[in-house]
Amino acid sequence: MYQKLRKHARSVSESPSVAVGSGGAVYLSAFAMRQFFKGVKQVHLLYDPEARKLAVQVAKDADPDAFRLNFSNKTASTGVVAARSVVKQLGLDYTKETLVYPAEWNDRLKALEVDLRSVPQKRRR
Repeated sequence: MYQKLRKHARSVSESPSVAVGSGGAVYLSAFAMRQFFKGVKQVHLLYDPEARKLAVQVAKDADPDAFRLNFSNKTASTGVVAARSVVKQLGLDYTKETLVYPAEWNDRLKALEVDLRSVPQKRRR
């Protein structure tokens, strides 16, 4: 049976991912936003230097160390955290390409985890 193909179809991922892109922003995939960050306005960024893992954790109360979680201007479904200083501390080079990492939910931490030792997908801008 034939299906009509959409002219402007977007790929829809069914797994969470975290990307580091232009300006040092940290992007949460639409899937991650739907599953784990629905209605969330602030997050904590956590780093484990030994395991080289980054975690995005839901922040419950107004906390001066929390980062604001916004929706991307391009898609109203992708989350974005302005975190240039953190990205610089981690030594991630986002200047030429967007780095996309697979992510997993850590129930104990209530956080989305990224292994920065994994090889990211790279998307040219």
